[in-house]
Amino acid sequence: MKKWIGKVSREEKIKYVIRFLKHEDPRTLAKEMVKRGLSKNNNYIRRPLGKYSYKYPGLSTLYNWVNCYNNFKQYGKWNNFIVAKKMSNKKYKEEDFDKEDYKRVVNIYREILIERTGKDLTIQEIRKLLPKYKEKKVKTLAIINVPRSSFYYRSVPISDENIEKIRFIDANVKRIYDANYGNFGRERVFQITLSESLNFTREQVRVSMKRQGLVSIIRIPKRRKREDPKSPRTNLPNLLQRDFSSKEPGTKYSTDTTYLETPYTSSGFLYVCGLLDLCNFIPYGLKASEHNDLELIKSSYFAAQSHMKENAIINSDHGSAHLANYIKNWAETNSFRLSAGKVGDTYANLPIESFWGILKVEWLNRIPYNERTLKRVNEELAKFYNWYVMARPQSKLNYLTPYLFDRVYRIGGVKPNNYLQESPVITNSAYCA
Repeated sequence: MKKWIGKVSREEKIKYVIRFLKHEDPRTLAKEMVKRGLSKNNNYIRRPLGKYSYKYPGLSTLYNWVNCYNNFKQYGKWNNFIVAKKMSNKKYKEEDFDKEDYKRVVNIYREILIERTGKDLTIQEIRKLLPKYKEKKVKTLAIINVPRSSFYYRSVPISDENIEKIRFIDANVKRIYDANYGNFGRERVFQITLSESLNFTREQVRVSMKRQGLVSIIRIPKRRKREDPKSPRTNLPNLLQRDFSSKEPGTKYSTDTTYLETPYTSSGFLYVCGLLDLCNFIPYGLKASEHNDLELIKSSYFAAQSHMKENAIINSDHGSAHLANYIKNWAETNSFRLSAGKVGDTYANLPIESFWGILKVEWLNRIPYNERTLKRVNEELAKFYNWYVMARPQSKLNYLTPYLFDRVYRIGGVKPNNYLQESPVITNSAYCA
């Protein structure tokens, strides 16, 4: 076996290519090339190529010559520009390429942009996007930061029909996203498209949101150190025992009080109270106040009283206002049952705590700090109630809105084709008063 001679003449390469095209055994040709010193002995092929997929000395060199020969016949250039395996590392000289090669690369980049963004740009606009280098080099796929695999990604230009389809999907996804204040992610947007009979797939919705840069608001869970439950300050029993399932509306409620920072009160907070029905997850009695006192609790309880059934369970924490004697007498008079978990047990009243996270992250935290007056917060609570009950699908309700769940499963109505149009808009804020 001779030592590798280094540079091989083009005529010598063409001889082996012609023999290969006449269906001679590639392994025999590669072995002969290695013996003559035309190929390195350790130059193994890296990727499977048909039935000769195993490693064999000289085989990759032979296939490289075949690719160069094909380009020479088609473009008149002896190079492996199109199928080079190391395009990102290989340096090409300016004279190796002509104007047609450059125009072809720009057109490929143009097709990729249409596929990914739905925008059709001219060649002149594409050239402005290409980076400029100190040395004069041709703008190959590697230079314009497009993966080599993208060269073969689409062999034909995208059709006008597909472009219109991409724009149609993007327009509807953006409409649903904006109509719900940017709170919805892929799954909820997809469920709304199903209800509107748009027949989009989850993947189409996901790609469309990624293409347009639409990101939903994500609640980051707070990591709290769990403490051992303390002895209760009241003799109220824990009737729920963490069983938050309810088969009938008006039978189980979870209630609590949360706060919102504001510069307009002496304490620096506004307090919000409400009762969450554990069947249809409708929040009743949402109301804000400057004080966390009995008056706030009474106004919320009285607003939700008309929706409660006899022997309804109202589960709360050990706040002094929720355990006041007035509330106990009111519950006894109306045949309601009060319930409370252990002190320090954050999971004993989990549904309402989760609801407070949705209320704050998706709505109240968007109110500028200097505009958090009591009047403004109560107005926003009424708007949030309309949107939450009528337009926000719940995964725990089989992606129905609380309104539709109550209509379909309790009243026995039929699910409308477009619940955003069928659902009535509540203009009266009596539910939140």
